[in-house]
Amino acid sequence: MRDVDPAAPLLLCFPHAGGTAAYFHRWSVELAPDVAALPVHYPGRFDRRSEAAPDDLMTLATAVADVVAPLAASRRTVLFGHSMGAVVAHEVSRVLQARGAPSAALVVSGRRSPRSACTERLPADDEAVLADVRRLGGRGTALLGDPEVRAAFLPVIRGDYGLLDRHRFRPGPPLDIPVTAVVGDADPRATSADAQGWRAVTTGPFRLFTRPGGHFYLDTDAPFLFAVFRKLLRVADR
Repeated sequence: MRDVDPAAPLLLCFPHAGGTAAYFHRWSVELAPDVAALPVHYPGRFDRRSEAAPDDLMTLATAVADVVAPLAASRRTVLFGHSMGAVVAHEVSRVLQARGAPSAALVVSGRRSPRSACTERLPADDEAVLADVRRLGGRGTALLGDPEVRAAFLPVIRGDYGLLDRHRFRPGPPLDIPVTAVVGDADPRATSADAQGWRAVTTGPFRLFTRPGGHFYLDTDAPFLFAVFRKLLRVADR
């Protein structure tokens, strides 16, 4: 994480499986200076490849919570996660709340609720993983046809799919913060009915939005999400 304006409210962005902090670089630029958008860059990939990749998703979530807890305690903070990032962001929110430093809100995107996702079986072999990634679409998918790009990204994607496949929802106290779920109306991975299950993770307010597009609706629908973030962060919309 880079240094940010200590006075600005904070938006922590958790990327999808195989994703990196670079996906949210444009958000950091467009939301500045009144919102400090910090993308979370998971270990074990690209410029963090010298670090060991986590063996399970809770290890990752706890490590992230260790870093962000002081930030969340000092300013209004919203956690946003897309797809796999929604699972990580939810678990980070639970850790922060258990430590007495809850975030102001959680926004989950393109993901089934934690309980229903535990029944989802993800592809195991390379070709099945690539077929699933292509089915979901998103920026850069076509680049996977290049052997060098595929060789660089496939181990990362498979590792993330493994984290999701092994992760199981752990019963515990619900969150007491606002939770917002967003899905694309043509998402093959998460429907509006699937996302309704996120209502059960909090005793706070819950909202569900269905937007035009597929799994990566946010590639072209960022302005809508920005308006959601600004409202939750109590920042005037532009």
